[in-house]
Amino acid sequence: MLFAAVGGYFITRRAFQPVRRIIQTAREIGEGNDLSRRIALGQGRDEVYTLAAEFDSMFARLEKAFEREKQFTSDASHELRTPTTVIISQCEYALERAKTLDEAREALHAILNQAEKMAVMISQLLMLARADKAHGKMQFETVNLSDLAMMVVEQQQENASMRHIQLETHIEPDVEMQGDETMLMRVWINLIENGVKYGREGGWLQITLQKNKAHHRLCTR
Repeated sequence: MLFAAVGGYFITRRAFQPVRRIIQTAREIGEGNDLSRRIALGQGRDEVYTLAAEFDSMFARLEKAFEREKQFTSDASHELRTPTTVIISQCEYALERAKTLDEAREALHAILNQAEKMAVMISQLLMLARADKAHGKMQFETVNLSDLAMMVVEQQQENASMRHIQLETHIEPDVEMQGDETMLMRVWINLIENGVKYGREGGWLQITLQKNKAHHRLCTR
């Protein structure tokens, strides 16, 4: 009985060693916030090895999700910092140094351009927040497509200038439709951004928006 008890203890201890390894890895990840850790039990046929493999797969997905979130936060902070700095400096200039109406208008024009860029980025943030909250459920409302298109064109003007691409717009004013503003913003950004990114350097990009009877038509060439 003594030999059976000792043998049973060692067998049980060895059988539960993978479970202790799972618990230890989970504890280390929780205490150190290190999602790169893996259980790594290797190949096995029983349920414990299957469970460990599923945990490793879950940790990998979580690590990728957190890395994407960190990268997005960093990019958004960087992109928002530039227009905010310009707006502050232009406001200070207009308040302290602008002596004529033309100088004040020039400062206001610069502020407007940067505010429109911020509006586009905020719309993108809102789109992501809605997607996370409602799993992609669209919010329908009356959207001014003309204003939306012009806003994206203004936002992409700097990127186009860097590649010496001329943006030509033929946008009919006050074209409206029922739709999800953030999703429509995403369509506009994808169309125009891809046109600038993959267009011929030194060329041109034409953005046309018009209403034809009951249909809206947006195209880039």
